[in-house]
Amino acid sequence: MTENEDVINKPSHYHKHAVLVEPIELCELLGFNLGNCLKYCFRYLDKGNPLQDLKKAQFYIRRILADDNDRIAFREYNGNALMKKRTKVYLDIFRENEFVLALSADGYMGLSHLIDEKIAELESKND
Repeated sequence: MTENEDVINKPSHYHKHAVLVEPIELCELLGFNLGNCLKYCFRYLDKGNPLQDLKKAQFYIRRILADDNDRIAFREYNGNALMKKRTKVYLDIFRENEFVLALSADGYMGLSHLIDEKIAELESKND
């Protein structure tokens, strides 16, 4: 954190991975659980406790996998043509991100597996 950083409105870990838009703009489109999951995935290396942030991401993806209503709500939200187009554009912008790639290729389960793998890697380094 720099002396002049606005930690409330524009913390550096929110826009560090910005390409054309900030990752938080994608996360806002995805519903609470998926948005939070990806938010923690995007910044897990930037805040000083990567294992904790990945475990938070894991918490949110498991909520999605355990709750049919969450998956249904996401499909209905993306049924809106404008939101669907905007979400696709943002996913395309962040397509280089390994977590977005996992979500795009294999859905929730692919994202969940990647998070689990990253957690296992970090835990093995801590042993």
